[in-house]
Amino acid sequence: MWMLTGIPGNFVPQLTSFLNLFQPDKIVHLFLFGIFSWLFLVVLNTGKNLSCIKYAYSISIFSGILFGGLTEIAQKYVFINRSGNVWDFIADTAGVFLGVVFYNLFYKKKVKEWRKNLLSE
Repeated sequence: MWMLTGIPGNFVPQLTSFLNLFQPDKIVHLFLFGIFSWLFLVVLNTGKNLSCIKYAYSISIFSGILFGGLTEIAQKYVFINRSGNVWDFIADTAGVFLGVVFYNLFYKKKVKEWRKNLLSE
């Protein structure tokens, strides 16, 4: 993911207003960070560390938002031909929360069953 966010983006259209928030570039941010937080929740909730399970949502959301912020800072100051901006960070953050929502909708029940079986052993 870090490599994808660092690819030179001369061809990527720039966001000029809130109305352009749903450009293809922002959809990619939503998708990438949604997958990031969803996978983070899956890993944290299927492990045997009860502290990770207890704080899985907080860890996933905090890590996703932090990683999104760091990628935008790196795009602005480190990567060549990239420009980090607040709209990308907003899309990253929205993606993190969408990942959490999709996790709750489609995967949470499987994890509860897995955890129940783990604790009964």
